[in-house]
Amino acid sequence: MSDSKNNTGNRNTGNWNAGDRNTGHFNTGNWNTGHRNTGHFNTTDSQLRLFNKFTDVRSSEIYYPSWLFFNLTEWVYSDDMTDEEKVVHPEHETCGGYLRVHDYKEAAQRSYNAATKAEQDAIEDIPNYCPHVLYEIFGIDRRPKQEDSRDEVTQRIKQLEYELNELKSKLK
Repeated sequence: MSDSKNNTGNRNTGNWNAGDRNTGHFNTGNWNTGHRNTGHFNTTDSQLRLFNKFTDVRSSEIYYPSWLFFNLTEWVYSDDMTDEEKVVHPEHETCGGYLRVHDYKEAAQRSYNAATKAEQDAIEDIPNYCPHVLYEIFGIDRRPKQEDSRDEVTQRIKQLEYELNELKSKLK
């Protein structure tokens, strides 16, 4: 037994690993000896990717807005259920309610809507923030209006060129 902590998986000697046989920390995958790797058979430390781009900032140095931590389920008491929900979930009479399940993007949008404006805007402080990626993942639309779309396309092309150059340099 090792003194590893907070691992999901087997035979890990590092901390915060998900997978098996990792000797580094914060790995997802198997047989990694570096830190912060995703995949298998990695020996070097990986850079953190945020919004599809690499960054040198550590995850622990980033403030993640509270609305990102949302639940996909919520307990609904019988008194708060709709008539339709009561028909579909007759067990509410015994349990006093039921567990409502939300779609991922619906739950994200509900959490975002309940947040303060400052918490909503804090997403833009995360390195490499991209409103298009945010929309793709959560369905939360902070994309610029149509008149700004040409600048956004130019920015996206530059982002893709940067990522291509990063890949080329790593392949050398």
